[in-house]
Amino acid sequence: MKNLKSRVRLLTGVTLSVLCLPASADNTLTDVAEQETLVVTANRLPETPETVIPSLTVITRADIERLLAVDITDVLALVPGIDVVRSGPVGSATSVFVRGANSNHVLVLVDGVRVASGNTGAFAWEHLPVDQIERIEILRGPRASLYGSDAIGGVIQIFTRENQGAYASVSAGSYRQVEASLGHGQDFGDGRGHVSAQIGGLGSEGFSATNATSWFYHPDDDGYANLNASLKARWQTDWGVSRLSYLETRGDTDFDQGNSDSSHRTLGASIQVNGNNWRHELLFGANQQDLYTKVFQSRFRSERLSADWLVHRDFSPRHGLSLGLSWYQDLSQIGLTAPHRRNLTDKAAFLNWRGQWGSQRLEAAVRYDDFSQYDGQTTGNLGWSLQATPNWHLGASLGKAFRAPSLNEEFYYQLGGNGNQGFPLFPEKSLAGEINLQHRIGDQAQWRASIFKQKITDLIQFVPAQPSDPFSPYLPRNVAEADMLGLELDAQWRPGHWDIRANATIQDTLDKRADAPLLRRPDRKASLLADRSWGNFSAGVTLFGASKRADFGTQLPGFATLDLRFHYRINRHWRAGLKIHNLADRDYEVASGYNTPGRSGWLQLSWQQAQ
Repeated sequence: MKNLKSRVRLLTGVTLSVLCLPASADNTLTDVAEQETLVVTANRLPETPETVIPSLTVITRADIERLLAVDITDVLALVPGIDVVRSGPVGSATSVFVRGANSNHVLVLVDGVRVASGNTGAFAWEHLPVDQIERIEILRGPRASLYGSDAIGGVIQIFTRENQGAYASVSAGSYRQVEASLGHGQDFGDGRGHVSAQIGGLGSEGFSATNATSWFYHPDDDGYANLNASLKARWQTDWGVSRLSYLETRGDTDFDQGNSDSSHRTLGASIQVNGNNWRHELLFGANQQDLYTKVFQSRFRSERLSADWLVHRDFSPRHGLSLGLSWYQDLSQIGLTAPHRRNLTDKAAFLNWRGQWGSQRLEAAVRYDDFSQYDGQTTGNLGWSLQATPNWHLGASLGKAFRAPSLNEEFYYQLGGNGNQGFPLFPEKSLAGEINLQHRIGDQAQWRASIFKQKITDLIQFVPAQPSDPFSPYLPRNVAEADMLGLELDAQWRPGHWDIRANATIQDTLDKRADAPLLRRPDRKASLLADRSWGNFSAGVTLFGASKRADFGTQLPGFATLDLRFHYRINRHWRAGLKIHNLADRDYEVASGYNTPGRSGWLQLSWQQAQ
């Protein structure tokens, strides 16, 4: 931890030195022309958000900066249908539940590359630096017909930053937390190419992750350090475009018994060839994760290699077909002295058809996944939408999805399989549907309501190997079933210099095996963001509330928090921001036995080279 923290301090000092360099004091603000927003996650090809049938939320760089986000939880917790649980201070284990599904039921992509651990099947959100993020696309609802395993609750795709010119930022706040980042982007080749690089670091003394209700409580501060770097490049030619992206993070997390070192590396490369009415894409990905906990003498390593070939053919401006071939391989190593090694290979093919007749849109997709260790899985999606008037939009979708067992679950199955004690594992399966209604009120306001229902069967849980003997080894088995039913409401209003956004989620989750609500998912949650600008100054408030939630052996009460934030644009280069979190200093829990931040502050200073 000390070595990583010293590097963060060095990076902070270098960043402060850069910020102290003389710059123009011109107070003229540069207006940037708005570009048409395109999304790619829903159908794996560029399209406008208005054409996407399932519920979609796009978080931009401007949204992240507006929130003065310190951690990814500051961003995702405000999205309808998403519940975020962080077990302690920044850097602690973080779970993201989409529409009540488990944390490993959401497919997470970084620049198109799968990044969940092959061991656990879940993504380590706690190590994702928000300053490396340019945009997040969140598609709620099943999408296994295009992506395969894990896309049960939805798909979250993160796009890393592509800097335009030089950039520097430094922040400091409560819990002796400091963060710094430096970046630069440059065009080359007469504007045909672009390369961008960024390095960042965060260090925090933190607070005690646990409280007295936890059986392993120890009243010391649990700190965290993170170093991260990214590289992006693209090259445009007459026939298409090539892209390269790389993101690496290294984290050091304290907890009551010791600390864990982790590293995450993601590499993506793509080649896109365009024709008159068609497009070919080749995508290659590599993801490597390493988690080492010295006090437990444990090590978990996973690697994933992937390749996709996509062909898009437009038969007319209103009709198109996509064909995809996909392959990926997971490799896992568990242990130090005599590591247990496992691997899993998936080969898949899919078809996705889209059509439009007048004001109606239809889409249908089917995919088949052939696994090296499980039976093949066939999934599909159907979608329909109606643009009843220019301002009213109705949509409906239905989809099947699945999650293949993680290599950790396979490891425990094999461990208990000695003497035929293990239970054969097979993928978890789901069926989900959604109906949504959108209304736009002029150019200033819009709202959306979505009703969803989902059923997940063959859920894997750890149960005694011998049901009659509760003291026998616990092994994974497909024994559980869950139901989710919910309503999402989302609205935005921009009168004059105001920007007001609100959303609410009402959901009912049921673990049918236990006949009880799913753990750590509140029945109700809502948020309100209101911002007002006066020239170069703006002020905002975030009000967030959640109802009671079940946890292991207890029920946690509901809570509400209030955040304040202030921005001042000094000139076209410089910006300053101040955030006060949990203004009322509310004491609450989102996971039993784990603390959450009290009243805390955050000050940020950033510089951007004018374009």
